[in-house]
Amino acid sequence: MLAPEPGASQLPTQTLAKLDGGPAGFTPGQPVVLNLWASWCPPCRREMPMMTEIAAEETKVGMVFANQGEGEATIRRFLDAQDLPQAGMWLDPSSTMQAEFTVPGLPATLFFDASGALHHIHMGEISRAGLLSRMDEIRVPAP
Repeated sequence: MLAPEPGASQLPTQTLAKLDGGPAGFTPGQPVVLNLWASWCPPCRREMPMMTEIAAEETKVGMVFANQGEGEATIRRFLDAQDLPQAGMWLDPSSTMQAEFTVPGLPATLFFDASGALHHIHMGEISRAGLLSRMDEIRVPAP
């Protein structure tokens, strides 16, 4: 799918909540992969195990999974049923990030470099190769 023109071009500044409690915000100076997802979304469900596996091993790129529009209990049930980690899971019950970046559907994976600039939006299910390739691109310091 072709990615839409983003509504925003920088990392979001709003603070959300982590699934495990407490405020969630982005770490300045670190590249970030932001995945927008929901438990009812079949492609989200298919890509989540691969993405959380990579997130558990990754040290140079932050990986955030912002659930769009669902409550904490629903998210926990999904993660528990799929034996997925809660690390990196954020709550966005009002889908503010989906609106901010004007993405028309889920999943959407956004890639930001260390300066916080948006490099790419991947709409739909992403492959392991596609994810790793885009992560390599944002690891490289901007000239």
